[in-house]
Amino acid sequence: MFDPQTTQLISQVPELPELDREHLAKTLSESFAKISSARIRLRSLEEAEADETLNAVVEEMRRLARTNEAFVSVNLDREDRSAAAFVAGTAHQLVFKAEQLQEREEESSRLTSNEISPDISTVLLFMIAEATADACEAADHLRLDDDDRMRRALIAAIRALARGNLQSIIEADNPELGYLDGQDIADIAVAALYRRILFGIQILARQLSGQLGHSAEDAYGLFMSIRDLCISDKIDVFEDGETDEVVAFAGPFHLATLMAALAKDLLDSSVVGIAPPEGLDGGQWHDSLRKVAAERPYLWRNHRQAIGEGYLEIGTSSVVGFPTGAGKSTLSELKINAAMLAGTKVVFLAPTLALVDQTATSLSKAFPAAEIGREQSDPFLAAFGGDEVAEILVLTPEACLAQMSFDQQEFANVGLVVFDECHLLHPSDRPEDRRPIDAMLCLLNLIRLADQIDVLLLSAMMKNTDELAAWVADLTGRPCLSLSLAWKPTRQIRGCVVYDEGDLSNLKARLRWLNEGAATRGVPSRAKQAVGAQCLGFFSLHQTWATRNANDYSLQPLLDEEVLLGVNAGWRLTPNSGEVSAAIGSKSAQMGVKTLIFFQTIKNANSAANKVNGRLEKTKIELTPNEASLHRAAVQEFGDSDCLYLVSKDGIVETRASIHHGLLLPEERRLVESLYKRPNGLSVLCATSTLAQGMNLPSEMVIIAEDSRFDEALKKREVLEAQELLNAAGRAGRAGMIANGMVLVVPGRVVGINIGEKTIGQHWTTLLSIFGQSDQCLDIDDPLMDVMDRIHEGADQEDELAKYCISRLVSSGGSDSASGLDQVVAHSLSGFRARRDGDGDWVAERVAAVTNFATEAGLTSDVELDAVQNVAALFGFPISVVTSLEAFLSDRTDIGSSDIQMWSDLLFGWLSQDTAAFTASFRAENLNRLFGKKFEMTEDHEARRNFAVPKLQELTNLWIAGHPLKTLEGAFHGRANGLGKCMAARRFALRCIPDLSYAFSLPAKLLEYQQAKAEKPEEIPPVIANLSRCIRAGFNNLEVLALQQCLNQRAFTRRQIYQQFEELLPHLKRSDPDEDYDIIMHRVETALEAQAIADLI
Repeated sequence: MFDPQTTQLISQVPELPELDREHLAKTLSESFAKISSARIRLRSLEEAEADETLNAVVEEMRRLARTNEAFVSVNLDREDRSAAAFVAGTAHQLVFKAEQLQEREEESSRLTSNEISPDISTVLLFMIAEATADACEAADHLRLDDDDRMRRALIAAIRALARGNLQSIIEADNPELGYLDGQDIADIAVAALYRRILFGIQILARQLSGQLGHSAEDAYGLFMSIRDLCISDKIDVFEDGETDEVVAFAGPFHLATLMAALAKDLLDSSVVGIAPPEGLDGGQWHDSLRKVAAERPYLWRNHRQAIGEGYLEIGTSSVVGFPTGAGKSTLSELKINAAMLAGTKVVFLAPTLALVDQTATSLSKAFPAAEIGREQSDPFLAAFGGDEVAEILVLTPEACLAQMSFDQQEFANVGLVVFDECHLLHPSDRPEDRRPIDAMLCLLNLIRLADQIDVLLLSAMMKNTDELAAWVADLTGRPCLSLSLAWKPTRQIRGCVVYDEGDLSNLKARLRWLNEGAATRGVPSRAKQAVGAQCLGFFSLHQTWATRNANDYSLQPLLDEEVLLGVNAGWRLTPNSGEVSAAIGSKSAQMGVKTLIFFQTIKNANSAANKVNGRLEKTKIELTPNEASLHRAAVQEFGDSDCLYLVSKDGIVETRASIHHGLLLPEERRLVESLYKRPNGLSVLCATSTLAQGMNLPSEMVIIAEDSRFDEALKKREVLEAQELLNAAGRAGRAGMIANGMVLVVPGRVVGINIGEKTIGQHWTTLLSIFGQSDQCLDIDDPLMDVMDRIHEGADQEDELAKYCISRLVSSGGSDSASGLDQVVAHSLSGFRARRDGDGDWVAERVAAVTNFATEAGLTSDVELDAVQNVAALFGFPISVVTSLEAFLSDRTDIGSSDIQMWSDLLFGWLSQDTAAFTASFRAENLNRLFGKKFEMTEDHEARRNFAVPKLQELTNLWIAGHPLKTLEGAFHGRANGLGKCMAARRFALRCIPDLSYAFSLPAKLLEYQQAKAEKPEEIPPVIANLSRCIRAGFNNLEVLALQQCLNQRAFTRRQIYQQFEELLPHLKRSDPDEDYDIIMHRVETALEAQAIADLI
């Protein structure tokens, strides 16, 4: 379970008789596997106390911990100090975990004259070993029950030091010793020694937080002087004529020794010690680092390596392939800090709205004074007269690409683009998935628009960091680092659910017998209930499933009771993954283990959550005020609490499992995430793959319930790609909360194992090829290459994806579209590879083919592009569609109308007449999922248009009128009941509305280009300028849109804004037909002031 660097560190532990240092990492891993499986399996304290396996683990680990802790304490300068400290800390942690199963109450943390309790030394040992994530987790178990004020303050300071809460140490009082008057002189002496240690920790905290007044030597010297005070003069202890030093106060001596060892090295790992990048003001830099250190005071070894190579220098880009949980967030925040001090803005790209939300929240804490914009708050932040790009803008690549279409100049001052989870660039195996292409186009456009931009690509899955770094350097013309250290501060033990081969043979024989006597064609219920088996965990003792050697694996029982396998129509055993994962998840929940279970479909995830809740007793989780507010907002948006997946009655949630997927409303998603993060909240979360994309939730166990998905083209289930499975596995454990996690895969086929014969089912070998890899498993490819190859091979103008992609490439080339297109193709990732390999012909042929294709499409010209060509290129729409729209607008005499509803209906009328416009306006996959299989199988585009447009128009009118989603769902199905969780309304609001709002922004951009060439330019009517925003937000009135802006758009949902508007109407002055948007805003602001005054009267 340990990465190669940590395994190497463990092997350097001091030599001991009978200690196999070479395989010590495996021993620690197996002990963790035994304890973790026991936590799920054992049902009572009595069973735990009698469990011989646990008792043997405790005995072995306690001996290992004490011995190596002594090595650290005896000699502070020994070369193997870090190894001894890490092994001692890890062994102590394993003992704690085992004892948690055997004892009802944890012992209090102790600081006595003779000892410090192991929980305290564990924290410090991990910090000495630079295992700050482990130290932070261990610190959570410190118990401040000591009645002595001095000891309690000291334990609190140690915990805060591990957590990085330095300010709390500095601000805390250092208790005087007057309360000890009248006590034994020895007790007073011990308290005085501990008080001096506390003072030393406060000195160290001031230094680590950047406050001046004490040097590094002050803390170390103080701890060493305390250590000396604990030692007596040489005396003849045994009266044999030999004199020795005697430790009079072993507890303070040991603590001072550990603190001295820590103080020697900790300052080298401090954030405030980072030298300013060249060109930045040193004073401002160090001031900013003090703010960063308030949240993240320590650097990890991979951070120091990156910084040492010049990572923070302005003008230096980086491609970072650190594993999951290896501190990429800290690195990105430091780079963002440097960019902002250089006076430039930052764009942060994240693949999902959930990750956008998480990232924006995290950056708001890291940079509280910065203006941070997020896609969800206003997807058109920089468009149509809105505010300019925020200091830090967090959004998805497709939203960023759209925003660049609206106003390219706003991105000219961007000095850094951070692309998190950048493996999104890799081509999808689904032909209709346009996201990788949009992601690549977004990156290329940003680099073109901001010619001094630094690029930071982040992904734990990325394997070809060297190649991508060379490509980025080629694109920017400036240095780019390749950073791919495999070390990580957290770790997972990864296993597979298997069954005893003898049990499976018996079940197969039973099925054959039942089949022979079956009276029906189908499998009867009696047969389905007769296939129970005990599931086992087959765990690798290495970080990866690196070998086929049985000694590198550990087989552990997971559940004492049997679980039901499935039986298919051919009377064959199936994994029954929903039932198996629910059984394991419910047992882990009972033992207090936060468990995340991954499924490929929302249906399966919801079914499993229901099964988990059916196995667990009801609980009472009281919603916090913020959670209650989120729940009310979600209920109001749907119009019925039954439409939510999470059930809450009177502010109480009674279930312990819930669901997370990409079709949750933002309020639903935040509510579920908040409840799962709480220690006393949800225990099990059943999720789809959207949660695997970089989300940080405190999961101690991850169950991958489905290792395959159904392939529509092949008409069979196919094993998931390595990056999908490994990304999901990476969610187990979280630095600072849970340093060690467990991953269990439920294979897509039932896997039998025979330990005696050392044989295992064939499907395990398939998984071995995936889990035998490290996190860095994916060679990211160029999503544009396939399109360029298709065009080279003769794709015609009917190829919608090719037309879309080439029009976008034209806009990426700049104003000189013909030569610019040459440059874009030549400097694409595919073009870079060809030039690197000396294949100039490939580049020349693709450039010629792409240029010819663009010319035939009317997207290139020797003269300046006209308005239609510009808009087509910017938006990725065919020229025929934009020409059609131009003609449509030219026929309108009421173009200045302020009626959003009217303009929406007009544009739907245009879509109903123009099949090409309809096809270009919506992603096919979004419509297919909304309208279902029959619609997807319809190849006639005109038939698809005729079916879809009326439905979409009806739903849009309801949406912008502020109706609840349940009303939209009823309209979609033509009924009022049996609407379930409103899946169609969810898909429409979350998938189709963004497509529609993007298409409905075309008129504004087209008019903008036309007016730029006019002799007497006119202002674009506010209804057209803001139509797209109104469609996206769900408003049919510009006054409502203005109210949303005034009320801070993140604070209220669509229907809450409408409710606020109804209350505002009595104070709102009548509108003027010719007023611009600024006047509308002023009227709304004035009405809000009048309303506030009226509320006070």
